[in-house]
Amino acid sequence: MPLKTLSRKGELAEILITAAEAIILYKKRNDLYLPKWVEEIQFKSELRLQAEREDLQKKIQETVINLAKWEQYKAILTASGRSLNEVVVNVLRDYFHLNLKSEEAFIEDAMIYSDDSSLHLYVIEIKGVTAGIKREHINQLDSHRERLGVEHSIPGLLIINDFSDTPGIEPRKAKPIDQQHLTHATRLNVKILRTVNLIELMLASEDLTERKLFFLKACEQASPLVLVPSLSEGTTKNEES
Repeated sequence: MPLKTLSRKGELAEILITAAEAIILYKKRNDLYLPKWVEEIQFKSELRLQAEREDLQKKIQETVINLAKWEQYKAILTASGRSLNEVVVNVLRDYFHLNLKSEEAFIEDAMIYSDDSSLHLYVIEIKGVTAGIKREHINQLDSHRERLGVEHSIPGLLIINDFSDTPGIEPRKAKPIDQQHLTHATRLNVKILRTVNLIELMLASEDLTERKLFFLKACEQASPLVLVPSLSEGTTKNEES
């Protein structure tokens, strides 16, 4: 409210108190207030509606949690460092249902095993960079394979969020990769999965019952870039889709 200069000390506080009391009085006169003993009287329909409200609140909470999970998945396109490592591991485990173990403190590396954990399928290295793929990224994965004592016949899988500062899927996919690096990766038995292609794998396999097989097929066909494979007859869609 427009007020003239207050002449008396404390006059503003008195005005605010008076205004607050007036608002409270107005609400008491116009709102419905029930004492506790009246609230304890409940109709059957009222109890049913309260139960429905609780169920709806639980569903809303579950939906919020599930939405957060899907939003986190998309961070493979923006994250770097430990955050990228964690979200990629979550995608491989929770989305593609891979038997993946990652025991190092910073989750920089991981291993994909067969379902019974008897075979090594892939040695994984996760990187996030603002530029492109470098030869040293491939060499680091090969060195990690040697440290683990894994045979060279076990392929490496370099999962990299390259050009992470570039907005848009298509502009990133259009960024060139040095052919010499691809040749070097092939020679060292290293597959390369860019996160722009990883998100495409996720989008293409969302309705499949066997996302894991779809992912492994894509890696197996890589030469050395991992791309979305064509859907075969043996790949089934989720009955709920």
